[in-house]
Amino acid sequence: MNKPKILVIEDDEGIREEMKEILDLEGMDATTAENGQDGIEKAKKIIPDLILCDVMMPIKDGYQVFNELKHNIDLKNTPFVFLTAKAASDNVRQGMILGADDYITKPFNSELLLSSIKSRLKKEEKRKQSEKETFKTLQYN
Repeated sequence: MNKPKILVIEDDEGIREEMKEILDLEGMDATTAENGQDGIEKAKKIIPDLILCDVMMPIKDGYQVFNELKHNIDLKNTPFVFLTAKAASDNVRQGMILGADDYITKPFNSELLLSSIKSRLKKEEKRKQSEKETFKTLQYN
């Protein structure tokens, strides 16, 4: 299996680099972006398997990134996990209402981050497999 491509969109350089290191050590192919606009451009270029995105960022915030990418045919099903220091339940609710796959509050530990990523990747793999089986069924009927 290919290394999962993970896009980390985070404006805090320390957090961004720490996450990249954690993901690289776990055998994932991590790409980083320092703001929402850069993240959108990189997502369209690399078509990641999962996106980790901070909520509060300059230029475009995480909600704007999410909305734009969910309207892109190549990225609409890509698992999307919000990262934020904002732990208020209304912020979590807003992310979930938009359709985010998960919401991780900072600071986080690497085990929580990795378990969320692995869970989302596994769920997406099952979705893709189901889609393939449905397509095959439709082809032969």
